[in-house]
Amino acid sequence: QKFASDTEFDVSKDELEFALMKFALDKGCPILGLCRGSQMLNVLRGGTLIGDIESEIGHQIVHLLDGSDPAYDSHRHPIR
Repeated sequence: QKFASDTEFDVSKDELEFALMKFALDKGCPILGLCRGSQMLNVLRGGTLIGDIESEIGHQIVHLLDGSDPAYDSHRHPIR
């Protein structure tokens, strides 16, 4: 079974994207972050994230689906 926390990190990509976001913010440029981008912007601005919903909140929210699941690209869960 795979968990969200099992994903690998690309440190150089993270560092580059954080540096670009910080540069844009310092210059007053608006940033639209979608999905990972909104999470990174949240962290850059001092916010927090739940690293693994299933282990930290429980099984009330199904967070990872197998790519072969018909609901894979349409699955949504409520934001609390």
